[in-house]
Amino acid sequence: MSNLSHSPNRWLRVNLDAMSPTSRPRNSRSGPVPAATVSRLTLYLRELGDLAEKGEETISSSRLADRLGITSASVRSDFQFIGVSGVSGRGYNVRNLIEQIKDSLGLSLVQRTIVVGMGNLGRALISYPGFQSRGFEIVAAFDTDPRKIGVRVGHRVVQSLEELESVVKTQKVSLAMLAVPAEVALEVAKQLWSAGVSGILNFAPTSLGEGEYVNVDVAAELQQLSFRTRSKGAARAAE
Repeated sequence: MSNLSHSPNRWLRVNLDAMSPTSRPRNSRSGPVPAATVSRLTLYLRELGDLAEKGEETISSSRLADRLGITSASVRSDFQFIGVSGVSGRGYNVRNLIEQIKDSLGLSLVQRTIVVGMGNLGRALISYPGFQSRGFEIVAAFDTDPRKIGVRVGHRVVQSLEELESVVKTQKVSLAMLAVPAEVALEVAKQLWSAGVSGILNFAPTSLGEGEYVNVDVAAELQQLSFRTRSKGAARAAE
């Protein structure tokens, strides 16, 4: 297999749909929880964490909606999907709401995660301190480059991909972040699934076929942002 290092400039958006099906939000309504609701739950969790750090104890649906630029009806509807209700005139208790959303997202227990590919992006991922506070523990890092194996990155020593299956089983790994070149991504993904990994966050510029994974494309996001800003610019010019 070729070197697993990969440029950091193509892919960047974390989406919790990469969790295994058993970890996805419980639904108090009938039918599946919409993907848009799952995405917003992660945003609510971020905002609520900020409020908790500032010592705020309660939050209304309208105020939470204003912070995210959405409607209060959307907030209440999303919370109904996971069986959360506020108190009339008081709103939601911030810390209780954080725990309820974490439980719905499968984050009450830490998700043990690995990073495969120790290029610039892989090193940045394993060194990022924010994963732990959001329920993800990076327990191992892998590469196939002999020059990188045995080198410490952050709090982990890079291991050979040959050790993958053993680490996944002994460390009870559930998720993986894949930061490898496109030409080896599918092969490595098959190894991950075979070893017992439930979900993959794929930063490689390619689809992985069947399986639980999310593709993360920062270039596509920039293209969409460019389109929106140009459209707004054209509208202002027309006015």
